[in-house]
Amino acid sequence: MPSKTNFNFDPIEVKSNVEIAAQWRVPADLVYLNGHFPGQPVVPAVAIIDAAFEVLKVIAGPAAKLTSVKNAKFTSPLLPEQTVSLECKQVVAGDWSVDLKTETPEGVPQAIAKLLLTLA
Repeated sequence: MPSKTNFNFDPIEVKSNVEIAAQWRVPADLVYLNGHFPGQPVVPAVAIIDAAFEVLKVIAGPAAKLTSVKNAKFTSPLLPEQTVSLECKQVVAGDWSVDLKTETPEGVPQAIAKLLLTLA
């Protein structure tokens, strides 16, 4: 199913045919934030997974399908207006490890999530 969200990654860097990286500044008007949670919005897990899948489609092609989320560990909330880096590496055919990281306001690196996604 194609994403209905324009994530506006900037930049996207294809490092090889098995590695890609991207930066994403979460817009305050991201459609996924509607109702999640009023007055204190947090980017939901489904939006993070969708963003990772959109980055992976740059390498896998627009016809790629996300067939499973084998593992998803969320360690910190992702908030509107935060910039997050996505580092994606193929671990075996079809399986991709995705690390999402940001920085605190003090400049300290902070892990957001680690995903293992399967594409077909």
